[in-house]
Amino acid sequence: MEKLSKWAEEGSIVKNIETTKTHYWRSILYEALEIIEIYRSLKSNESQDITRRLKQIAKGPMFLADELVTSAPNAPRHYQFELLVASRFMNAELNIFLDEKNDLVIRFANSIIPIECKRPQSFTQVNKNIKKGCAQIKRSFNDLPIGSRFPGILVFGIEKLNNQYKKILVTSSVEKAKRSLDVKCTDFLQRYLKRVQEKGRTHVGGFIVTLNTMSEIAGSLQYGTHLTVSYWADQQVADHIRIHLCNIN
Repeated sequence: MEKLSKWAEEGSIVKNIETTKTHYWRSILYEALEIIEIYRSLKSNESQDITRRLKQIAKGPMFLADELVTSAPNAPRHYQFELLVASRFMNAELNIFLDEKNDLVIRFANSIIPIECKRPQSFTQVNKNIKKGCAQIKRSFNDLPIGSRFPGILVFGIEKLNNQYKKILVTSSVEKAKRSLDVKCTDFLQRYLKRVQEKGRTHVGGFIVTLNTMSEIAGSLQYGTHLTVSYWADQQVADHIRIHLCNIN
């Protein structure tokens, strides 16, 4: 916004847009609409941790495309992904809480499901992210009273791996958009599922892969075309938290 204000003062907005990579400007709309979705879904949630994470989001690089492969400078957008996942669970009428032990937790009856969200910047980070996420879930799982324990969930956002934030997916129908994203999500899930299922990881009950994109469907520009594919170690988990295993909006 600072750049846009400066260019407006100079009367050079059009000139600068024309000489700047177009995916920078697509990412502005992409992210602004994500923040709107987060606000609409979580505005009734009274957790102070939402406010803390929103403040952190504002400290990140100006453009999504300016993120580095190294993880530290990208923390603000990791927080944004966590809140986006929280908003979608909230929209599914799940009882979501944000705390310091896990990115999110789902509470139902006397049980707690810990959730860890990861958005790797490169394929070289994926195995490290899986190992870290599983360890974080295990610590929380072991700290819970036996009667409250429920297998946790790993959620991976793979937009950066596919450079999806740079693209507009152009298709003639929602069905074709879904098929296009399904190939990428399913390939990722199948590729890394064995790592999630490694011996001793019974504390991880779900592996969710998400992919968001801007879409032009039948000539209409749409935000929020997203696909989710999932694996569940226990069908009880999938049934109880009521996630649509494949969805597109």
